[in-house]
Amino acid sequence: MLVHLPQNNPVNRELNGPWEDLHYLLHDISSGIRSGNTSFYNANRPKGQAAMKAELLPTPEERTAEREKKTDARSVEQIVAEREHLTKVLARTRAKKALTS
Repeated sequence: MLVHLPQNNPVNRELNGPWEDLHYLLHDISSGIRSGNTSFYNANRPKGQAAMKAELLPTPEERTAEREKKTDARSVEQIVAEREHLTKVLARTRAKKALTS
């Protein structure tokens, strides 16, 4: 069933992470260009102006860590209860399919 899913599907992103090698290479290139532009601006900036600092884009790991800190306010007991409920629902669905087959 998973064979026919497109390359960038949620299951693939969960198993392999949201970025592939190409994405990390492009991120490194982008970071280098941003740093180079910032250095060039700082070397030629008008006197008296503050130096710029390069704003690099975050990687998926940084975004995930930030998102988990902000959004997951559930307790461990709530997470366990939700997983148990989901497991029961899935088992019920599988049992119905087995009876109808």
